[in-house]
Amino acid sequence: MLQRRNSQSVIKDPFRGVGSSMGLQIRHGESRDLAAIVAIYNAAIPGRLATADTEAVTVTSREDWFSGFNADSRPIWVAETDDGQIVGWLGIRSFYGRPAYHRTVESAVYVAPEHQREGVARHAFALVLGGGAPIR
Repeated sequence: MLQRRNSQSVIKDPFRGVGSSMGLQIRHGESRDLAAIVAIYNAAIPGRLATADTEAVTVTSREDWFSGFNADSRPIWVAETDDGQIVGWLGIRSFYGRPAYHRTVESAVYVAPEHQREGVARHAFALVLGGGAPIR
């Protein structure tokens, strides 16, 4: 269900009450979310299952990376709880720089360790795969 909050599109949790009591909104990431996005990413580094980075990144080092997302075609979404906590994010980036691949994307999804196995990634992917967020 799409709702407007502060002039911004928000996808209300389509799975509310199904396997989790946590209510989520999936919304476009904003610059104010970058610190939480970086913290969630950095939490994945020690396990080396989700990233090849071996050392933590900084918010400053990720500013250019973050500005490369585009809400219309290569978005980054955050999963936000009803109380405003960012518990995960999903980003869509171009797969390869050549023109023939312009409709091909890669996705990355990261979830805060304390919220893993709660369906956060499933909720975010449901938005993308369900067509709630067009990829051009």
